[in-house]
Amino acid sequence: MIPANLHPLAVVGPAEYASGFPSATSLAGYCKTTYKILVATLGLPHNHDIDGKVNVEWAFKCADGTAFHVYDWKEPSIPSEEYWWHIGGNSASSLKAFSRHTGLPATRDRS
Repeated sequence: MIPANLHPLAVVGPAEYASGFPSATSLAGYCKTTYKILVATLGLPHNHDIDGKVNVEWAFKCADGTAFHVYDWKEPSIPSEEYWWHIGGNSASSLKAFSRHTGLPATRDRS
């Protein structure tokens, strides 16, 4: 079953990218899922081919200021099978915000 987007989110726009997002974030954890489920849950990726290290990325900011972004890391192409997607964030609440807004489980480790 594909989870429904449970809560509205603000997409991080070009101005916020220009001012440092997501570099103000760090790796918070992972979500093991597929690209298809992420697209169904988060919509089409917001960014593509970021400096040769990331093929696709989604970036969001919650009403309380918590930010998270979901991305692949150093893969030759967009992973199509189940993959440990990286979740970056700006606070300890970023993983919880990701799960709350997507309905997908997130974990600090790939285990």
